[in-house]
Amino acid sequence: MKLYSSCKPILGVILACFLTAYAPVCHAESQAHIAKHARKVEKKLAHYPAGTYLHLVFRDHSETMGSLDALSTASFSITNADTNARQSFRYADVARVEKGETFIGEGSVHRHFPLLVPVLVAGGAAAAAAVVLALR
Repeated sequence: MKLYSSCKPILGVILACFLTAYAPVCHAESQAHIAKHARKVEKKLAHYPAGTYLHLVFRDHSETMGSLDALSTASFSITNADTNARQSFRYADVARVEKGETFIGEGSVHRHFPLLVPVLVAGGAAAAAAVVLALR
């Protein structure tokens, strides 16, 4: 019992260090940082035409998918892909914007040709080889 009473202050210090080390640390963001990120999100969304299918990840780690509708100075709206309802969000609430694979809306065309360049290069090489063999 005497050993316990002599180690009591040391155990208290160790316990305090343990609790301090494993205490949850909150990541505080300044208003300037949030405003800068909101401007980046607004600039990124301005590059997409209306009807572009987007995948949005928010600061609270929730996600939504839908087509881009209107942009304003403080917020933007999308048509939700699940509910087909129009939703408005603030730029500051969005953590990440990713372009989806599908376009929705009038005038939206998916123009992705993944094999076009390799086919053109291979065709050019074959044509060059045919010309070289024909001139021999």
